[in-house]
Amino acid sequence: MAAGEQHAQDQEPECPPASADSSALAPIPDFAAVLRHLRARGEPCAPPSGVGSFLPLYANDVEVVVWYLPAREGHVPGEVAIPCGRLAAAWARLMTGARLTRETLEAEGERPGRALWLLALLAQVPGVRAQADPLAVWWEPPADAPATETDGQASGRRAAKLASGKRRARSARQPAAEVEAAPASRRRP
Repeated sequence: MAAGEQHAQDQEPECPPASADSSALAPIPDFAAVLRHLRARGEPCAPPSGVGSFLPLYANDVEVVVWYLPAREGHVPGEVAIPCGRLAAAWARLMTGARLTRETLEAEGERPGRALWLLALLAQVPGVRAQADPLAVWWEPPADAPATETDGQASGRRAAKLASGKRRARSARQPAAEVEAAPASRRRP
């Protein structure tokens, strides 16, 4: 792994609020639909706080990989891999009505940079609301959406099951540090 790619992986997303309001789109209560939505994003995304942007490259059951486009001197563009199990676990918490902040994710064992990447990815999903100060995301589908609380709870259970299964499978196959980095064969120049 090149030094610049490792540096980009450890950096926190620092971007201004998105100009397009994701609440105008239909809410997504299903985690598989979250991955489809992230895969379909064809334009750079702006996390809810900071400067810069990122472009989702791909999202699958193992990881979500984005290309980080920094706007600050000293920050290096590069791929950042976010483990899908971590994203699924955060999604499951949102579906149970939790409000996620950097502090809550860090208290659960997330690294500071990864906590910010989880919040940045979740903020791109329709039905997720975000605020910049203090940085937080929560699930709030539009009032006219037909989704019920039990739909969200069921999706949360499915995402939690996916997250726990991925953690068990990953720990049986290889150390977590190896899973977090995208394989060199998929790196972009």
